[in-house]
Amino acid sequence: MQFAIVMFKESSLTVPLPSDYRVPLQSKSFRCNTSLRSDQRTHTGEKPFTCVECRKSFSYSGNLRIHQQTHIGKKLFKCIKCGKSFSENGSLGKHQRTHTGEKPFQCMEYSNCFTQSGNLRKHQQTHRGESI
Repeated sequence: MQFAIVMFKESSLTVPLPSDYRVPLQSKSFRCNTSLRSDQRTHTGEKPFTCVECRKSFSYSGNLRIHQQTHIGKKLFKCIKCGKSFSENGSLGKHQRTHTGEKPFQCMEYSNCFTQSGNLRKHQQTHRGESI
């Protein structure tokens, strides 16, 4: 059983964490069940939040809200190198790597480097023999 230290103003109390809020086979624990479920989505690939416009799905509601800006047409993020505009700051960041050549995501087994984390994940699936 894992324990958490709960801090009060000048004292602390050690209480057992409910096993429902622990990630199996990992040392992570969370204060609430919703945080656990959110973390589990990173491992399961579950994407319960779907855009009604294009049916694209997301693991987190915040990512869906950001995505919905693409349908509104607002492009608030502009590349200072070429002037191209984006509705999401993350998309601008990915685009900027086309100018810099930066490849910050590296495979730990091989020396392959990638511009996007998703491309690294796809590459890593080949190590495990998973179909892409």
